[in-house]
Amino acid sequence: SSEKWNFKAGGKASANVNLRINPSFQNNQVGIDGFFTLCGSFKVTRNLTRNQPESKKFLFVKYGKSTRKRALSFQYNLGLLNNTLRNGYAYTDDSSVRNEFGILKGYEFKVFSGLRMSSALNYTMALKNKNEIMISYVWDAYKTGGSYDKFEMANHMLKFTFFFATK
Repeated sequence: SSEKWNFKAGGKASANVNLRINPSFQNNQVGIDGFFTLCGSFKVTRNLTRNQPESKKFLFVKYGKSTRKRALSFQYNLGLLNNTLRNGYAYTDDSSVRNEFGILKGYEFKVFSGLRMSSALNYTMALKNKNEIMISYVWDAYKTGGSYDKFEMANHMLKFTFFFATK
C-alpha cells in the first residue's frame, strides 16, 4: 500500500435465504433455500483526494477546483467454503397433505457444495459537513452442486449509501 493505493486481503462471511411461495405448485408451493459461505476477499482502493485547490485560466475565464476527498474501490470475493441447506429433489413436501407441520422436513445440509462469487465497485465522496456519500454497483452470483436439483441465482444492485459524521 501507498498514499494513493491501498490493498487488503481477508475474508467475508455471507448468509442468504431464498423463500419461494407459489400456491399453484400445490405440494411444492413453499420452498426455502439457505446459502452460507466463507469467502476469500481482496480489496483495492485508489485515493482520489485533492489536497490543494487548483486555479486555472482558459482564455479570459478564470476557474478553480477546490479541495476534495474521493475514493474509488473494488472488492472481489470468492467462495471457499460453500454450504447449502436445501430440500431434496423437486422440492416435494407432503406434510400439508398429512396435516403435519414439516416446513424443513427432508432438507439436507451440504458442505463444499457449489460456487459463489461477488464483487463491489464503490465511489465515495466526502461532503463539506463531515458526511459522505457512496455509490456502488454490487453483484453476487451463486450456484449449488448436484445434477437434478441445481439452483443458480445472480443479483445485481445499484446502491446509494449515506454516512453520517465521518472524520
